[in-house]
Amino acid sequence: WTVDCGIVTVEKSDPIRFPRQQGPHAHVVAGSAAYGPDATNDLLRGGDSCTSCDVQQDKSAYWTNQLYVAPSEALGSDEAGILSRGGVPVPTKDGNAHIVYYKLITKDGERSNNDLGAWEPIVVFPPDMKMFVSESMILEKQKTATNVFDAVLTYKCLGYGDQVDTLGFPSDPALCSQGMRAQLTMPSCWNGQSSTTEDASSHVAYPTGSWAGSPCPASHPIRLPTLFYEVLYDMSSIGMYTNKGWVLQYPLNVRSESGDPLFHADFLNGWDQTFLQQALNECGVTPCPLIQKAFSACVKNTEENIDDPASPAKPPSAPAKCVKPRRTSKKWDLVFSDEFDGETLDTSKWSFDLGDGCQYNICAWGNDEFQYYTNSSRNVYVRDGVLRIHSRLETGENLEELRNFCRSMCVEHFGKPESFDQAKIDACAYRCDFQEISSARITTRDSFSFAPKSGVDEYKLIKVEVKLRTTSGNGLWPAAWALPTESKYGVWAASGEIDVYESANDQSLAHGTIHYGGQWPSNTYSTSTTRSSAGVWHRALVYWDVCSMRWRLDGRQFGSAKSGSLEDGGWYSTPAEGYSTSPNAPFDGTNPFHLVLNQAVGGRFTGSMPYPAVTATLMDTPDATFEIAYVRVYGMK
Repeated sequence: WTVDCGIVTVEKSDPIRFPRQQGPHAHVVAGSAAYGPDATNDLLRGGDSCTSCDVQQDKSAYWTNQLYVAPSEALGSDEAGILSRGGVPVPTKDGNAHIVYYKLITKDGERSNNDLGAWEPIVVFPPDMKMFVSESMILEKQKTATNVFDAVLTYKCLGYGDQVDTLGFPSDPALCSQGMRAQLTMPSCWNGQSSTTEDASSHVAYPTGSWAGSPCPASHPIRLPTLFYEVLYDMSSIGMYTNKGWVLQYPLNVRSESGDPLFHADFLNGWDQTFLQQALNECGVTPCPLIQKAFSACVKNTEENIDDPASPAKPPSAPAKCVKPRRTSKKWDLVFSDEFDGETLDTSKWSFDLGDGCQYNICAWGNDEFQYYTNSSRNVYVRDGVLRIHSRLETGENLEELRNFCRSMCVEHFGKPESFDQAKIDACAYRCDFQEISSARITTRDSFSFAPKSGVDEYKLIKVEVKLRTTSGNGLWPAAWALPTESKYGVWAASGEIDVYESANDQSLAHGTIHYGGQWPSNTYSTSTTRSSAGVWHRALVYWDVCSMRWRLDGRQFGSAKSGSLEDGGWYSTPAEGYSTSPNAPFDGTNPFHLVLNQAVGGRFTGSMPYPAVTATLMDTPDATFEIAYVRVYGMK
């Protein structure tokens, strides 16, 4: 059977080898949200802990090294050395990025549930089993493999070529459109004496021959379930780095004699032992009815609860039915507008979001985007009564100007006396050497925010209207949207996001969306889509009261959303610990929003368009602009 898991946390702790302290490098962790430096087997099984895996009886923790893309000169460095040279963590794919196969393999092959009694017995893990599989342990086993199918560690490029298992990384990982999968078989033989050892490894061993059907060594005679890890990495943003000669690497770059990359892996048993024994008794290689899968959005809570640090996050409860406040007028009042009728951008209304997002710990703006945002008049300007946001592939003197601007932002972001961090400045400056795509993002965060209210003399209905025109091109992602001015219910997306209009690539579809729920990655969204087109002016509108939203494009309604709960399909907020909540959150009117206009380049919304396709667009489409004729916000009391 399989256990499909989301990533529950990425952190430096390692409770097996570095208990009660910070480890030397980050791990990608799936399974129990009780994972941490103090995690024990019993803590994982604790009644209050959740699991990111879809078999709820399994609260084990599974983890592997964080993978990076970094300059080749960082090879052999520890994690700090990789980061100091500008290295970037490679994200895992959304969804179940970590899948664990429970294979019932004996000396005679994989056991069939058609004949359970005739095979070598397989026993459950000891309740407090800890397992660390080191690079050296994997290396020794790799030496005995006669072919790639016998290897215990392989990689697979998905979405390109033959998609076969290989011992090394793909030659061009940017072409793996569906991701790169790391695949590791864990040891399945146990000495029967201890659930761990000082090195957390020597109590387990690999079979003497092929892992797929060989006897256990005499020193480790007891057969355990064979764990087969699959970790799926997102390769969509790799191209912008590999095109510059950067390479995939794990910290310390431990490799086989033939140069194949190795990593280590860990397992901390958190199973319901009775259920696991039943599964071993009843399941085989065919789908097992006993294993009932249920999606889990469990993530580790990293927010500190001052009153009770151990208290778990509470799920949202369905609020009472939302009652729309009665409006006392049918007249729209214009409360904000910009007709862009001057010669330059009105900076009393608009300010700039600059950089690549790394200053907020969301490099590539959290969406694997390629652009670097500037305040240059080449990227944002007003002409003939129209605001133009221009995305560019810079060359020559303009390229050097972009990189110098990037370096100045490194000092601005990380060089303030109260938060000076030379390592971050150096890493940031190193990334600047590879920036070549510029664009712009402007916001009213410092000047104007809006939300519907319920008071007698307040605006109970808000209307946002944007007249806009887009340019067709692979990787172009123009958007008119709104973010909360204060994170009242927690960071994105617990406090919400409202997308008035966004489109991508050929611009043939327009989307109206809200993001809500919990903090990433426990967030969710509701979206509506309609036909659109590039090169044509459109009027995009959203209407918002405390109970509902409606989207219109060119006079026709194409979407709606409502306040509610997870169960009834409405919006809701699961606030982080230390944050308040209220009925109808996060769009309840007590949480004001500000406007954002931008054009991103690349990113997940574009289908993770490869970097070469994006740069080709910018070369072939020198006027890749997002045009806005006006932005207006109205209120009705």
